[in-house]
Amino acid sequence: MYNIQTLADLSGFTRRTIRYYIQKQLLPPPQGDSSRGAFYTDEHLKVLKDIEKWSKQGIPLLQIKNILNGKALVTDTDTNTLVQTTRWERFQVAEFIEIHFREKALDAADLKKIENFILDLVQSKKGDG
Repeated sequence: MYNIQTLADLSGFTRRTIRYYIQKQLLPPPQGDSSRGAFYTDEHLKVLKDIEKWSKQGIPLLQIKNILNGKALVTDTDTNTLVQTTRWERFQVAEFIEIHFREKALDAADLKKIENFILDLVQSKKGDG
């Protein structure tokens, strides 16, 4: 268990930065209560080390937050490379046409409008030829 100064010393971040990361929900709040004092654990230190690693690789804080919250997947392919994966959905409009879009980017109403537009376009092309 660490107080905020010890966590700052071990992580290389300032106390102010640690508080900022808590405020932005990148780092969980400290454990304990006001009567016994707040304390941090090895898990807090691990998260800070991950934030540092990903920041050095150019990943923005918002993306790091998504990674930490499980909204984006990250896999280490080697010690120097970090790969982020995104999930895509596939929608088949016709036997020969399908569209790909990011997961949950479109709802059923959007897909229906797209489908109708594309099918109308295909029909008009058949009439031209």
